[in-house]
Amino acid sequence: MDEMTPQEIEEFLEDEVTCRLGVAVDGTPYVVPLSYVYMDGAVYIHLVGGHGKKAEWIEKNPNVCVEIDAYTKDHLYRKSVIINGRAERVTDKKTLVEFLTRLASKYPDFSPGKVGKHPAVARPFLKLSMPLMAERITVYKVTPSAITGRKNDDRK
Repeated sequence: MDEMTPQEIEEFLEDEVTCRLGVAVDGTPYVVPLSYVYMDGAVYIHLVGGHGKKAEWIEKNPNVCVEIDAYTKDHLYRKSVIINGRAERVTDKKTLVEFLTRLASKYPDFSPGKVGKHPAVARPFLKLSMPLMAERITVYKVTPSAITGRKNDDRK
């Protein structure tokens, strides 16, 4: 595997669609896939409702790991980025609206009014305008303390 350049890492983080958030409390790890937005050098994730295991564990231990990867079925092409950092809850309304705007751009089905095939817990939020969504959604910013990226392409 080869190291990715900082520019390759940045482009990869902007383009991919699923991250895996790793948290740990009392020596027990928990990893969950999430949609995310990479902006201003940080990973932003959202939790509908702001409660549950993810939020509880982040509040207990804000030191987290975020992993993003892409690969072909035969694994001849692989890329992955691992970010170690600290998660903090975002409360600034301007940042929340910016996050939601970018989220809706990256994932069109998350746009206000697009209820679609989302989990029942998310549907009421998707019926709201961006400013109202910003008031009711929980967003965490993961500020990196370390970022590594690796790639491999053996397709010939």
